[in-house]
Amino acid sequence: MTVKCIKNKGYLFITIGKTYEVSYIYPYDYRIINDKGNEDWYSKKCFKPLSEIRNETINKLLEDE
Repeated sequence: MTVKCIKNKGYLFITIGKTYEVSYIYPYDYRIINDKGNEDWYSKKCFKPLSEIRNETINKLLEDE
């Protein structure tokens, strides 16, 4: 699963707007490789799945028609 960072909530090594591959999903966290190359846990609240972003974009385009 690929996610996009939507806020960094004080985390130093993730970048807003950048996409990350999720290696493990926990109920409230994702395990990703951060900008320093280290794998660590980050709150799901900081990310949005690319599939969700795609669906929102499609829905917006359909509403505009």
